[in-house]
Amino acid sequence: MVMSMKMRTAAAMIELIFALVIMGLVLMSAPKLISTATKSSFVGLQQEAITEAASHMNMILGYHWDEGDTNEEYPDPILIVSTTADNNLSFFKLNSWRIGTPKESSRSIIREDGTKNINATAPANLGKDAGEPPEDDVDDFIGTYVLQNVAAAGKSDVADKQISVATTVSYALDSPVAGTGPYDTTGGDGIISFNGLADTTAGSTNIKHVTVTLTSTSGVDEYAKQIVLQAFVCNIGAYKLASKAF
Repeated sequence: MVMSMKMRTAAAMIELIFALVIMGLVLMSAPKLISTATKSSFVGLQQEAITEAASHMNMILGYHWDEGDTNEEYPDPILIVSTTADNNLSFFKLNSWRIGTPKESSRSIIREDGTKNINATAPANLGKDAGEPPEDDVDDFIGTYVLQNVAAAGKSDVADKQISVATTVSYALDSPVAGTGPYDTTGGDGIISFNGLADTTAGSTNIKHVTVTLTSTSGVDEYAKQIVLQAFVCNIGAYKLASKAF
């Protein structure tokens, strides 16, 4: 009888050592990999929050300038603002258009139903009105809403504990700096320098300053951020498209 023998391959000791070393390296790097992946998710969430804040601002700018011009039956009229505004932006009440604006522009302070001299909201009354939502003008969005609040759920091991979006709306100075420009009697160099969007609570003006602030509260300084978006909307009324019968 002939006996046959089969040879089996066996793992050499050196191969086993290499395998153990590789497994050890993988296990040692796992926490770092998990941490990197977690941080990436937080960064992605913050980027989505920035997009949300920008979309929120764009949405606000699409609403009526003031509560006084929210009647959907008529084009928005130019509203009356307080004496703290630039007098050169006032209007001829009898002719129903602004100084320097041709009548053909169709921007009027008088609605088709004859209603005129509608006052803009006083600074102290900016915000939601009784019975709202739904919101109908830009200052109705004053307030803060939370996009994420994992701290409330007791998850203290994450980087971003809360992401919130705060909106403020206030009147801004609309008078140009005196002394320059053809529209200022004291100057004539052709330059008009405006005061920017400095807030004022003295009274209503022709400009509303809208600020959207995105705040990320985090236990990690690297991820604690505050991003501010600013825009403005003006008391210019609305165009009415001309129609002609044939």
